[in-house]
Formats: sequence, structure tokens, C-alpha cells
Amino acid sequence: MKRIPDNGVTMAIVPTGRGLAYIVFENPDLPMDWGVKDVRVNKLRDSFEKARVLMHMLQPSVLILEEIDDKSSRRSKWVQLLVGKLAQLGEEKGMKVVWVSRTEVRATFAKLGAYKKYDIARAVARLVPELASRLPPRRTTGGSEHYSMGIFEAAALAITHFTGGVLKHLHQRGGDQRAPLGGRPRERVYIQKAASDRRKRSIAVGRSSVSGAPLTP
Repeated sequence: MKRIPDNGVTMAIVPTGRGLAYIVFENPDLPMDWGVKDVRVNKLRDSFEKARVLMHMLQPSVLILEEIDDKSSRRSKWVQLLVGKLAQLGEEKGMKVVWVSRTEVRATFAKLGAYKKYDIARAVARLVPELASRLPPRRTTGGSEHYSMGIFEAAALAITHFTGGVLKHLHQRGGDQRAPLGGRPRERVYIQKAASDRRKRSIAVGRSSVSGAPLTP
């Protein structure tokens, strides 16, 4: 299959207990879409179909997935099957498929003093302030994990990929300038034409009720 030209668009997908979570970056400094796709019946079949639609609408050239063969991964059988099918689909569509292990994510964020899952999510929220409003409270003992945590897992995979695991200090981005994850400081531009066009196409096929990316500036 002919590879998609590198358009800078990167998608990270993470299966969750509710289906799947994802985040899409226009470039390392510009998140353009994120959310959770809820699946209630056949998780493998329906999660795959929702991911397929997202890939078609957002046209990423890079697909980031968790390395499920790594010893740090303890994913269930249906998740292993889903990740394998997503990788195959990405390759068939000409995407570059990138594998990032949990070990790599933990090693990357440990440099920031973030060792546990929620601490990593907090670090992600500071690195990608657009996600800050989606950061749930810390889970209480015996409580179930908030569905939004999957978004932060997906973002952590992407950040680990963008930085090559070299994340020596935390840049909080915001205001008129954004401290970049992968490049020089740049003027803040949230809605670019390409991102706006992709969002409009996404609206046409229907978005998840829990998707978090704003559609207007």
C-alpha cells in the first residue's frame, strides 16, 4: 500500500473499558481533536469501526499504538486483538504505525517526577493545556476510573513519541506563546484551516457525546 504523504497529523488511540480514547495532533504543538468513543455491546467490532471512521475523517499519516507485546502490558485478549486490527488497518491505509510501550511512557514522565498514572495525566494536562478541563479528580480507593483518563493515556503515548523519551522539564503552554513539545516557540494558532476542515467532516458523520475537542475558537 502506498504510504500517505507526511501531513504532520498524528493520531494516538488507546482501548479503554468503555471502548476507545484518542487524540489527534496537527503537529506536536497543536492538538486538534480528542475524545472517548463509547461502546456498550460488541467492544472489539464496534471499537474498530469507530476507529476506522476517525481515521477516514481525520486522515493521520502517523498512528501511535501501545506496544502490547511489551512485558509491561497486561492488556486483555480483546484489547490485544483490537490493537492488532488497528495496526493492520493503519498499514493498509498507508499510515506509519508507531509502537510505544508503557515502559517508555513511564520512563519519559519519570523525568518530570510523574511515576503514577494520575501524576502522568496531570503532567500531560500541563504540557497540553487544551486537555486541562478534561482532567478528572484523582480516583478514590475502590472507585472506578473516569472515562476521560483514556484521553490522557493516548496523549502520553503521543508525547513520548514526539519527544523521543527525552522530556527533561515541563513546559506549560498557554497565552500568546506556546512552549513546544517538538520545535521552536510559535505564535498560538488554535484553528488552522486544515484542522477546521477535518472537524467539519467529523461533524458530518457524528461525534461522540463525550468527545472533548472544541469546534470553534
